[in-house]
Amino acid sequence: MDNSLKLITFDVTGTLIQFKGDLAQDLVEIGEKYGIATVTLDQVGEATKIQWKLQSESDPHFGTCWKSWWTEFVIGTFERILSDNEPAKINLHKIAEDFMTRFCVGERCTLLPHVVETLHEIKTHFPTIVLGVITNFDSRSHRILHDTGIRPYFDFVLVSHEAQISKPDPSIFSLALTSASQLGKNGEILPQNAVHIGDNYRLDCLSAADSGWRSIYVGGHKTSSDLEERDGIYCTEGMQNVTIMLKEQFKTINISS
Repeated sequence: MDNSLKLITFDVTGTLIQFKGDLAQDLVEIGEKYGIATVTLDQVGEATKIQWKLQSESDPHFGTCWKSWWTEFVIGTFERILSDNEPAKINLHKIAEDFMTRFCVGERCTLLPHVVETLHEIKTHFPTIVLGVITNFDSRSHRILHDTGIRPYFDFVLVSHEAQISKPDPSIFSLALTSASQLGKNGEILPQNAVHIGDNYRLDCLSAADSGWRSIYVGGHKTSSDLEERDGIYCTEGMQNVTIMLKEQFKTINISS
């Protein structure tokens, strides 16, 4: 069986980039701009958790139109907090529009340490390996990767909203294999030829393992002893060790440049 490494995919948020600021804080600030002065950060924070859970279950993958999904999210969040005697002139749709312009765009993101160096090393030393992205987010993922300067490193970007599949569904990993195989760099790519790298042990690593992939967990805020053990899942702290781990842990997979 051919176990050679042909595909490496990355999660985005928490693995490659992090958002500046806080979603709830942004909503409070934008709300104040439009005349909402009676809500607290704690109230908004709690309301966002409830609204997120509700919509993620009823309308997963950020719906069929991500702008409509986020509009409903913002309006639903404030409607949980605002009392009936709030000024009728408050335009929640305008707040939602402002929020979408402000939040989750490239200038609100920063690359995590060692990301560029790691991607450059992989691309340089393993030029035949396909690099991809698998992210549970909406279509702004493309702009974020572009604005942070790392889009050229990837051969394809798989966005859950566009695919209407999200991790941990194994189907998204199958789709990644198909996307990578169609590029024609390494012929057909099978699960045993793929590694996924992410910071969420359940969504990234366990789901990859369930799909027959190997994976690298880079979420240094937890130790491996806290996590469910599974063959093919390797743990490290941060991106700085990923290239070394690929060479050491996967040396029997015949990585060739």
